[in-house]
Amino acid sequence: MGTKQFGITYHKTYGKSPIMGYADALHANQDEWKSTLGILFTAARGAILWKSKKQTLSTQSSTKVEYIALAQAGCEAHWFCNLYMELGFPLQHPIPIYCDNWGTIAMTENPGST
Repeated sequence: MGTKQFGITYHKTYGKSPIMGYADALHANQDEWKSTLGILFTAARGAILWKSKKQTLSTQSSTKVEYIALAQAGCEAHWFCNLYMELGFPLQHPIPIYCDNWGTIAMTENPGST
């Protein structure tokens, strides 16, 4: 059957930020006790960057794993800001990065708690 008919479609969007980011992580698999992070960035409702990576360090909680994924996504967002600036299209608003872990969200709102 194949996947030849599938592709990424981009659409004109109207919003504050032309780019949106998403970060997620899977805490410590049973075989190696290593966590896996996932990052996705979209523009015009289509994927422009996606990454899945096994982490080299070990953490003791899913919240901290998600925090590391969010930090990595922040680095990628910074890179996009610089890219758009160099291309002559500086972003007018910060790039939102979404995360689904309440503990991680609390840590980002109060960085002194880490």
